[in-house]
Amino acid sequence: MRIAVIGTGNVGVALGRGWARAGHEVIWGSRRPDATGDVTPVAGIGAAADGADAVVLAVPSDALGDTIAALGAVHGRVIIDATNTLGKPPPDGATSGAAHLATLAEGASVVKAFNTMGWETMADPMIDGRRAVCFVCGDDPAARSLAAQLGRDLGFEAVDAGDLEAARHLESLASFWVHLAFRTELGRKFAFALLHRSGG
Repeated sequence: MRIAVIGTGNVGVALGRGWARAGHEVIWGSRRPDATGDVTPVAGIGAAADGADAVVLAVPSDALGDTIAALGAVHGRVIIDATNTLGKPPPDGATSGAAHLATLAEGASVVKAFNTMGWETMADPMIDGRRAVCFVCGDDPAARSLAAQLGRDLGFEAVDAGDLEAARHLESLASFWVHLAFRTELGRKFAFALLHRSGG
């Protein structure tokens, strides 16, 4: 699969390198492709997204408008939103940042995923022999399934959380992760997981 990761910060690098290790074709997109350090291959945002099976947004939430504009035509694209509007209400009265993104990227299949953990867990979702959980939600079941598979390819337990309406819960969970990471003794190197009870 060809994946365009838009953003070359810690999140974008961790996700992209993980997918490359899993055998996917990865290209990073940046507003400044000539100043991205050792990330390669890298191109402008529109060029990186051209022909991609999935476009993953790993940019600051306040850059979403400019990023969508730079992507060019988005109709029919699968756009995976790994961003969070931490400490800020979603714009324009939207129920979540992902819902707002869906209005910016009209015609695209928007999926919320990879936003409830730190980049360290994205780089290695196995913690003491257990898989961290990655929730995915979106209105297009096929796009949701694709995002879940990408989560499994990284090593996550991928859980389908339903329609895009659930993004508000995922974004709240991300805020809770940030609270625990920076206001308690847990630090950044933890992740959420699920316990499954077998039998009746």
